[in-house]
Amino acid sequence: MSGQGNLVAAAFALTALTYGLARFAYGLMLPDIRVELDLDAATAGWIGGSAFAAYCLGIGASLVAGRRFGPRPLTVVTSLALAIALGGLSTGLTSPPLATAVAHALPEAARPRANGAINAGTAAGIILSGLAVLLFAGSWRGLYLVFATLGVLTSLWLWRAIPGGRPPAPTQVASGKTLLRRGLVPLGIAALLAGAASTAVWTFGADILRGDARLDDR
Repeated sequence: MSGQGNLVAAAFALTALTYGLARFAYGLMLPDIRVELDLDAATAGWIGGSAFAAYCLGIGASLVAGRRFGPRPLTVVTSLALAIALGGLSTGLTSPPLATAVAHALPEAARPRANGAINAGTAAGIILSGLAVLLFAGSWRGLYLVFATLGVLTSLWLWRAIPGGRPPAPTQVASGKTLLRRGLVPLGIAALLAGAASTAVWTFGADILRGDARLDDR
């Protein structure tokens, strides 16, 4: 596999791991987790919401730290997430440094296709989450151990695939005034509300289907 293809493949794997497995699998396993740990709905919601909050923090942190440390160390750190909140944090830390790595390593004409392939990892990760929960039915601890192992392997892959060094300094530095441009505030509010709503669905969807709709795990 070429260096560019290896980078895109590793980034796809990281996106699938952080967005799909680390973040969204929690809701699929929640019915068993609630029974085993005796969690009420409010506590389960706070745990699931922490992933979304950590995601927002991760986006901001990666934008600030990425200029100083470069994409390779930031991206590798994200794939070592060990908890739900860290799983949410890893999603926020994933996208900006991967986009930076693509911009640094690929010619401009190849970047849209590469970023599209990388972002498709989200859907792949969600599908794999459903299959993993079926294979590890009732064994959510074992499933998280598998996720952690995949995180370590992906980290090693990324360390070899992402070019080292810091990316070139941006020609224009964003300021607080950028966020006040026309249309950005309502767009940001809409994105926040959509994310909050989707967090509720991902967290409690499986629980509702089992409890209210009387569906079995499969």
